[in-house]
Amino acid sequence: MAESRSGPQSKAARFNDRLPKIRYKKIYLPEFAIWREASIAEVVAFPGEFDDQFNAMTQYLDFMDANPTIPPPQPRAIGVVVVARRH
Repeated sequence: MAESRSGPQSKAARFNDRLPKIRYKKIYLPEFAIWREASIAEVVAFPGEFDDQFNAMTQYLDFMDANPTIPPPQPRAIGVVVVARRH
């Protein structure tokens, strides 16, 4: 979570910090995503009783502003285990 000099930022402070990105359509929401309308409605209704998606979005935007490169995951080892049974 982003922090100010006085401690962690409130949801409203994070929203205000990200408002220009939202207003200038710098956030991509897939056109046919089943969650799109609910997510937009939650942002428009902020602050409200249900703001979990909104809160996650602002925290993600904070993270991406601080660490814009997410490294790809390390390859996983693939192996085969053979168990022999003696009769």
